[in-house]
Amino acid sequence: MRMSDGTLVAATYPLIDYQLEAYDLRLAYSKDEGKTWSRPIAPYRDRSKSQHGFASLFETADKSLGVVWLDGREMARDPEGGAMNVYFASFDSSWKQTAESSINARVCECCQTSVATTADGPIVAFRDRTADDIRDIHVTRIEQGKWTDAVSVHDDKWKIDACPVNGPAVAARGNDVAVAWFTALDDNGKAYVAFSKDSGRTWGAPGS
Repeated sequence: MRMSDGTLVAATYPLIDYQLEAYDLRLAYSKDEGKTWSRPIAPYRDRSKSQHGFASLFETADKSLGVVWLDGREMARDPEGGAMNVYFASFDSSWKQTAESSINARVCECCQTSVATTADGPIVAFRDRTADDIRDIHVTRIEQGKWTDAVSVHDDKWKIDACPVNGPAVAARGNDVAVAWFTALDDNGKAYVAFSKDSGRTWGAPGS
């Protein structure tokens, strides 16, 4: 990703443990058009052998770097009951980390995240996962400095005891937001898109 000051930021996923399918997330930046790069940085303090990936990078309103990713630390701590989380971290202009927190505590294990910036700030789209394996698309936004509770883009009610490895894509212009995604309710695969005119607070009916 290119930030507004020209800095390039890249995310990589070094392997930790092949048998556990565990890998890390590392960020690096370049201020000379990619000729040289910083030392890789971890956006978290977690040291578990778990999955940290499917990252989405974005620039915050104060020109800092934001990143969200799928984080499996709770699954490593509790293999029977732990769930994949979506985590958020931020870095200021001097690359000091300023935040690290879970923004959703139960999501699909291998579906990519997606981020766009609205007139009211960033919006993150991801595939949620309920306790009974409904895996529909949800979004969360930063409002008054905090991430909101996730809201469903549409209640597909797709129940599947497996990860589809197929997450949403989100785009924004001003207050207008679009989210596109795949679902296969009753084994009938379709792609949908839904629109919001209020930066993702509410959503219209999807079209295929």
